[in-house]
Amino acid sequence: MRLDFSTLEPLPTERIDSNLRSRSNDLVWRVRFRDAEDGP
Repeated sequence: MRLDFSTLEPLPTERIDSNLRSRSNDLVWRVRFRDAEDGP
């Protein structure tokens, strides 16, 4: 798996579920994959 850690981005930790209840997570991060042409 090729992850580009320079793209790490924190996301909001609170959300509303399908039953309209408020939910909170500890940590949520977004990270992008590197293109195969970028090398290892």
